[in-house]
Amino acid sequence: MKASVPPAVSINTTFPNAEIFGIKLVNGQKNPAIISVQNAEDTPIKIHLIGGSLWSLPPDFEVVRNLSMARANLEIGPGDTSSLEYIINTELHPQDLRLMLGAVVEHPEGQFSQVTAFNGTVSIVDAPISMFDPQM
Repeated sequence: MKASVPPAVSINTTFPNAEIFGIKLVNGQKNPAIISVQNAEDTPIKIHLIGGSLWSLPPDFEVVRNLSMARANLEIGPGDTSSLEYIINTELHPQDLRLMLGAVVEHPEGQFSQVTAFNGTVSIVDAPISMFDPQM
């Protein structure tokens, strides 16, 4: 696996459960991220893996938690756009963290590159509690 210059791809990540006040990752729940990849190359590319990590905010900027890697095995033709879902599960103390997501992309020549899919601040929150919850 020889690393090379990233291919001409455009990645846009959205969070369907995001609110007007920002992206919240709810502890104990599946938090989906929809990753859309547009291939601007003249040849097909393949997305092999999606993964990420949660980091403390500056000035510390240390890894708090590595997230699981998900196999994508998604081939995208020249000029095409495809989307995939990446699920984020958390069990952390409520806090603001930096979320970094990346994709491993294979070029047609068999070379691999890592491309940033998302790099932004998210809030870790606990699930709302109901007094009607039988586990309370």
